[in-house]
Amino acid sequence: QYEITNRYFFMLSVGSIVSPTVALRQRAEPFVGAIFDRGLEIRKADVILEKSYFINGEIMQLVCPHCDAVNRVLPERLADEPSCGQCHKPLMTGEPLELTEANFDRQVGNSDLPVLVDFWAPWCGPCRMMTPVIAQAARELGLKVRVAKLNTESEQALAARFGIRSIPTLALFKDGKEIKRQAGAVNYATLSDWVRSAVPV
Repeated sequence: QYEITNRYFFMLSVGSIVSPTVALRQRAEPFVGAIFDRGLEIRKADVILEKSYFINGEIMQLVCPHCDAVNRVLPERLADEPSCGQCHKPLMTGEPLELTEANFDRQVGNSDLPVLVDFWAPWCGPCRMMTPVIAQAARELGLKVRVAKLNTESEQALAARFGIRSIPTLALFKDGKEIKRQAGAVNYATLSDWVRSAVPV
């Protein structure tokens, strides 16, 4: 019924850090572990802070949308509203992430989730038409793709870096590299099909 994992750090839902210890993972259930030397039970551990290797399962890296801390979580836990190990806020918000010069490389380059970036500007009419489409994508695709927006008016250096010549432009990044691009406003069905053609969703 239980699988023994390697040693790793647990961040508990109450926010305390437990020393490295052998813990137990119950199959098909949220994390339930035991600290053998103290006899304490761990429930609903949110985030694994150090790299771990499980007998069955993989660890994925996810950057906090609030504080930009890099977290490691189990993919199957994404729907359970995991919290950041540093700021304790939700890692999955269901809302588009705002990208800037300060957080772009960290958010895009350190996420195991593909990142969909909407390059836009406040004065752009088609961009404003895309606002509800991007919001819907964040809600419905958010467990498989990190949806983000980048204001090209305030982040002109980033727009120049990626050669953005017309807006709105959608760019899909995986492992920090751009893998697909599309210019122009689209509806949600078209956007969803476009994303699904590049990454499994």
